[in-house]
Amino acid sequence: MSEVTRTLVRDYGITRRSANLDINWASAQIVKSMKKYEKTDLLGWLITQTERVYIKALEANQLSAAIGSLNLMHKITIEASDKRKQNPFHGNYKH
Repeated sequence: MSEVTRTLVRDYGITRRSANLDINWASAQIVKSMKKYEKTDLLGWLITQTERVYIKALEANQLSAAIGSLNLMHKITIEASDKRKQNPFHGNYKH
């Protein structure tokens, strides 16, 4: 975020405060637009992007990055599924 602030101040001549306000507004808009997507769509996109990173890392012989990508895919798929099965009730339920 600080790199974006520096770029806005340097290239557009706005104050640092204005740059931070603009960044916060943009972040809020991104979060607001995410609400229209289904979680399954976002999960599919995330897995696809992570797979691309994995493939590129292997091609570049960057094994640490490849392992990190596999670890992320494991966490967002298998571990999340196991966690959901173990705790089917979440939130504030009153019995």
